[in-house]
Amino acid sequence: MRRLRYYPVIVASLAVMAVVLVAPASAQHFEDGSTKVCGALIGGQVNCALSIKIQDDLDGGVFEGDDIIVTLVPGTTGATYASAAFDSGCGGAAVTVDDATHLSVDPTISPVDDCTIVVEEVLNATASGEVCQTLDNDANDPPVTICADILPGPTDAEADCKKGAWEAWGVFKNQGDCVSYIATKGRNGPAGA
Repeated sequence: MRRLRYYPVIVASLAVMAVVLVAPASAQHFEDGSTKVCGALIGGQVNCALSIKIQDDLDGGVFEGDDIIVTLVPGTTGATYASAAFDSGCGGAAVTVDDATHLSVDPTISPVDDCTIVVEEVLNATASGEVCQTLDNDANDPPVTICADILPGPTDAEADCKKGAWEAWGVFKNQGDCVSYIATKGRNGPAGA
């Protein structure tokens, strides 16, 4: 008789434990160290570098096949992906442009933890300004948003092109190419360095 008195308490305790064990745990894979840096908008395109800092103290990292989904939020820039490629970090990653506003980044080793994947991006854009991206995957909660400014391209032939200033842009063949770009308001695209 004494055993039956504790039976409901034991059953209730086990039920609570089962709910706690089955409930999904949230994890934050992407740390505050994730950054995005963009250059100047020239000829309707801008080069950006996305650094995804991965550190997961809970689940042991991001696993191969557990794609990191990068969603572009173009804002007033009208930005879309022209291309993207793996640059460095974490032993490698496959980078795929899924559509105009989505990238998939899949680590090539497993698990990836306490390192940074760098993705080089080329964005099409219609204006300079802030562009943001969210980083997410199936196990990440909540998504992380990072932003960068797309800088305006050259607008003043004297300051932006002459006395060797054209070289700093990295896309012009010579000073005349830079001046031509400004004079035609971008209709004559850069000839390339």
